Amino acid sequence: MKFLIYVKTKDGKEYYAEDFLLTEKDIVLYDAVDRKGNPVGTITIKEGEWQSFYAKTKPFLKGEK
Repeated sequence: MKFLIYVKTKDGKEYYAEDFLLTEKDIVLYDAVDRKGNPVGTITIKEGEWQSFYAKTKPFLKGEK
C-alpha cells in the first residue's frame, strides 16, 4: 500500500511519501509548523492516511535518528 502524504517544507520544497519508499510497516514523523512558521509539534502519519501540511524539517522514517 502506498502512503498518501504530501508535505511542503518552509523552504518551499515538496515531498511525497513515494519519495521515501515507504512500506505499510513504516511510520513517518514530521516536525510540523503552521503557515506562519510556528511549531505545532510532531505529526505521525500512518498507513492509508492523507495529510497536507507544512513541515519544519525533512521527514524521516521510523528508526532513523
